[in-house]
Amino acid sequence: MKKTITLVLIFLLIATGIYFGLKNNINNVSNGKLQVTASFYPYYFFASQIGGDKANVTNLTPAGAEPHDYEPSAGDIVRIDSSQLLILNGQVEPWGAKIQSDLKGKSTVVLIAGLGLFTQKVTDEEGVTAIDPHVWLSPTRAKVQVKAILNEFIQLDPQNKDYYTANATTLLTALDKIDSDYKAGLASC
Repeated sequence: MKKTITLVLIFLLIATGIYFGLKNNINNVSNGKLQVTASFYPYYFFASQIGGDKANVTNLTPAGAEPHDYEPSAGDIVRIDSSQLLILNGQVEPWGAKIQSDLKGKSTVVLIAGLGLFTQKVTDEEGVTAIDPHVWLSPTRAKVQVKAILNEFIQLDPQNKDYYTANATTLLTALDKIDSDYKAGLASC
């Protein structure tokens, strides 16, 4: 019994040390920059383009991992908790609702970038129809998401509003070009 209690206490001490070590390491990395965590790559890309060198943006989903199936690690949870902004799609992350609930009352702002954009239905190979959560693939819908991310950056870091706005404008212009290229390229299809 004493061995079990001792082992539990040692485990708790180690876990607490790891948690605070990770949290302090993340906080020390900030250097006065906006701390942003994105659930997966498209939102990481949008936030990185807007934030430039004034934001530390982290992509939670590792390269090669499927965002639909990914579950955040303990280190990811600490990173989210230490962030000022968490960007979610709103449909792709099965863990998103739990994280949102856990963050209530904390200082991390949660942005559901796809909110209001889940209107397109798709039918899979088995004939099942569902709402398409892949809203970042449409340049026009991506622009809505970029503007939502920009608005959160400005709310959290208003002194860098002009910087973020200029970066977002460059990104929005690139999305306009992609959209016009798609339309021109697909016009005869």
